[in-house]
Amino acid sequence: MFRDRKLVDIANKNDFNAWDKEEIKDTALEKAIKKVQDDNLCISNNQFEINSEKSWDKFYRMHQDNFFKNRKWIIEEFKDILSRRKILEIGCGVGSSLHHFFKINEDEAAISSALNESRFDIYGCDFSPKAVSICQKKYKGTFFIHDLTSDVPLPTGFDTILLIFTLSAIEPKYHAHVLEKAYKALNPNGRLYFKDYGVLDMVQLRYKSNKIVEQNFYMRNDGTLTYFFGEDYFRSLTGEFKIVEFMMDKRLLINRKRNLDMYRVYVQCVLEK
Repeated sequence: MFRDRKLVDIANKNDFNAWDKEEIKDTALEKAIKKVQDDNLCISNNQFEINSEKSWDKFYRMHQDNFFKNRKWIIEEFKDILSRRKILEIGCGVGSSLHHFFKINEDEAAISSALNESRFDIYGCDFSPKAVSICQKKYKGTFFIHDLTSDVPLPTGFDTILLIFTLSAIEPKYHAHVLEKAYKALNPNGRLYFKDYGVLDMVQLRYKSNKIVEQNFYMRNDGTLTYFFGEDYFRSLTGEFKIVEFMMDKRLLINRKRNLDMYRVYVQCVLEK
């Protein structure tokens, strides 16, 4: 399921752009932990007005379509995902995570005009009207506006749900609620594929203390939000789901141009109903 490029000799660090199963250590780790601890001491001093729908809609209006990179790694890392037909992405944005499913549909249709139906039946929802509008213009799928924090249920009958870098943008008080809604939307034995930011990720360490809203939860300058998940916390959210696969995906990215070592931490897992 996962890449396995291991850095054995530090002298070879620049041989590749990315190394897997690498994390900050020693003094750098101590500094990172202290930074997050210091951030938490500032929570009560910071006051924020949260309006995620307005902030994300503005975000999608400001950025051109070529700003967003299509996430081909989804079908590379979640190997069994291609065996499932009816797909819903919750928090689909402009469709970056769904792009390659549409491409497979188009490629197979081009090869055989005798196909009576597409390989994948694809749906996406987002609470940004602008994001949904972009998807509707780009893709031949079903896209609709939906607020995951609301009590309005999602449509049901899905084999696959994608939750990719979406839960981190939602207030922690709604995290369990979102996963419960996803659970109800899946068919029996349906699977949820999840990836999002982990605690001590480079992005968290770059936030200033005056941007922390709650523990491990920060606001960007544009009003959008980022939560960083720890393993115990995420597992506590899974409710009735069976955890099929789980990992703290830690890797070292090399920026040769700027001579930077960038340590990334993600939570990546597969949940099954």
